Amino acid sequence: MNFRLVFIFQLLIFIGCGAAVTNNPIVEVQPTIAADKMQAVLSDIHLAEGLLATVEDKTERDKIIKIYYGQILSKHKVSTADFEQSMQAYFRSPIKLAALYEKVLADLQQKEAQ
Repeated sequence: MNFRLVFIFQLLIFIGCGAAVTNNPIVEVQPTIAADKMQAVLSDIHLAEGLLATVEDKTERDKIIKIYYGQILSKHKVSTADFEQSMQAYFRSPIKLAALYEKVLADLQQKEAQ
């Protein structure tokens, strides 16, 4: 899980530096999923991916994760299109993405402590 968090922050830095270098402003798009709901969805996704970390067969893992993603989105009443649009919106706003992942990380740490 720490690797993913490091990756997210590196991605945020990369996106931010790319916008500064090209002088092209990043157009802010509002996510269709509210931050609280998105946090719950992402927490469940990361838990599912953590469960699958022990599955060595990549093909099998990919099949199972698609099922998990479908179940998670269904549980939270979120369409795939809305999830993808919201993720793109958060990727375009590094500050919002970082704030969202701080909440996701806090939620996962709380669940781990239980």
